[in-house]
Amino acid sequence: MPFDKEAAVASASLSPGAPTEPAIEGEGFSIDLTWLKNSQKTLKWADETLLSFIASHYKVGGKTPTEALGKLTREQAEDFVKEVNRRLEKQQPGLL
Repeated sequence: MPFDKEAAVASASLSPGAPTEPAIEGEGFSIDLTWLKNSQKTLKWADETLLSFIASHYKVGGKTPTEALGKLTREQAEDFVKEVNRRLEKQQPGLL
């Protein structure tokens, strides 16, 4: 499934405004769930893999990735989105 880098960044925008798509809300940010699920499919990450990644990189936990992501600070959420986009770009060079 090809990704448009600008669309991925826009859909994962970290803004305090109300998102138009379902989103994970945190401390001054929101992460678009559609973007997250599509990214997981592309990266072949199960929820357990994503949860493990979040726990090891950001030292937050939860029973689900959504719960763990909701505990991130804005800076951590921005870093998370950048890291996922970087991995998507590595996975599909030239498509982003």
